[in-house]
Parts: sequence; C-alpha cells; structure tokens
Amino acid sequence: MQYVHAFVMLMVCVAGADGEQPKDAEVETIDAANRTVKLVGAGYTVTRKKNLVAKFVEVGPNQGSEIRLGFERSEAETTVQRNHASTIENLVFCSVSWRHERRAPASEIDFHGPQFEVIFSIPKDAPGRVSDFDRWYLVSIKLPEPNKESPRDTEQAHPGYGGGAGPIIVGPQSRAVELVGVRFRDGRQRDLLAKFAEFIPGGGFNRRQEVREIELGLREPSRATRDQTIADVTHTRTIFNIIESSVSSPPLPNPRLDETEWREPQFEVIFSIPQDAQGNVTDFTRWSLLSIKLPNAKKEQPKPSDK
Repeated sequence: MQYVHAFVMLMVCVAGADGEQPKDAEVETIDAANRTVKLVGAGYTVTRKKNLVAKFVEVGPNQGSEIRLGFERSEAETTVQRNHASTIENLVFCSVSWRHERRAPASEIDFHGPQFEVIFSIPKDAPGRVSDFDRWYLVSIKLPEPNKESPRDTEQAHPGYGGGAGPIIVGPQSRAVELVGVRFRDGRQRDLLAKFAEFIPGGGFNRRQEVREIELGLREPSRATRDQTIADVTHTRTIFNIIESSVSSPPLPNPRLDETEWREPQFEVIFSIPQDAQGNVTDFTRWSLLSIKLPNAKKEQPKPSDK
C-alpha cells in the first residue's frame, strides 16, 4: 500500500513540474479550432432587444463561405472576459459606417458596410447567436484600399440614439487614452513602446481635453502560463494586433531591425486602461478598446515627440 501511495505522489509531482505544458497545448488549439473571417457588414435586429448582428466571409480554410452571427448578452464572468467581449463588439460596431438611409424593409435587418478591412479569428463551431467570445481575436484591421471611396460621413451613430458619437464612459479605476505613437523596443517582436494621450473621461469625442502623455512598454508573454485562461491569451493578442495594425499597412518592418522612429497611427484608436498603468505592461486584463475612427473623422491630435 505504501508503494502505491508513493507512486501516486510521484505522478502528482511530475504533473506539477510540467504544469505549463497542458496550458500551452490548450492555447495551441485555438488556431486549429478556429477559422479566419472578414467582416462584410453589421446591423441590428428589429426586435425589442436590438442585438448586434454581423456578417462575415470566411477567408480560411473554406474561402468564400458567408457566416451571419448575432451578438447576445455576454456570459462573461471574469474581468478579462468582460473586457474582451466589449473589445470585440466595439471593433465590429466602430468598423461600420452607420449613417445612411434605411435600405432594407422594416421587417429585416438593415446591414451597413464596413469602413475598415477587419479580419477576425473565430471558432469553427461558433453558434448563430454568440455570447462567449473567449476564442475570438482580432487578426488585423486596415484602412480601405485607396481606390475605394470612403463613407462621406464617418461619425458613428448608434441606431435609436439620434446619431452622433456618444460620450466615452470608463470606470472609476480606468482612464480613456488615445494611441499617438508606437515603436519597437530592443529589436524584439511583441515588445513595444507605445505613447498615449490621456483626456478627461466623459468629455465626449468633440470636447475632449488632453491632459498628459503616457509612455508604456507593452510586452506579450512568449508562452502561456498555468494561470492564464484562453480569454487572457486571445485578449492580449487582440490588444497587440489593434496597436500594430494601426501603425502598419503594409506590416511593420522586420522587428529585428532598429526601429527607432515613432510611428503615428493611421486611424484613431481609443483604449480604456487602468489608472495605475505605468512602466512595462504584461497584463492586459483591465484593458479594452473603446473606439476606432477613420483618419478624416479625426480631430487634431498630439503628435508623439522623441525624447
């Protein structure tokens, strides 16, 4: 009996010593179980709930397949799940130009076309109504092709709210900041310096007041730890891909090169970040995207200055 007990204890110790491998294996299955899709439209249901509905075209592995997904109230239980679900929905909402006369019959969803090229990775088995976004993440977001006419009016107008951009609202322990510059640090990929301009929460897009410039080092963990969840990984990927996509089209140069110049975003990006964010950041649990805007909808903004 003592031998059996010792054997069990040995197995427990071995499993504990190698505890990160199962988590790594789980994270590696994200891409294998996902498909890559391009946003082609969004609208709201004509029901009382007015849920967001998005249309996608698959770009891999089954190119050309159209998918329609309704966004239900998120089942998020943790902070990172809530912020990730909010970020995904805001990406879809802000990527679409909402200002045009209704074209669909009153009994049907009036889909609006995107004003950005947005690529997501989503589960292959995503149901028609989605409330779990843990395995979703942004792959890239780009400006439209130069030969394509951009919407004349790019102000976001939520259906039912009379048009115009609503005020930015963040929690008491968060602050709203605009991305104003990015550069690589020490020649390592996913190791960035980012500059943000902070403005007064609740002031609205058109009445914001810049307060100060914040410089943060952003680093994506090289591998998942036993404490990380799928949502931790996909949320971090999404935050990094938003930042890198905003300053890169075509993609950023080889990160091994000496990238010393600050690069300004090609479109406006507003994040909610923790009040106590400073120095080097590796935990993005409390980060979320608030909005993105096309360049011709941007107001005059501060330019990153070299130190």
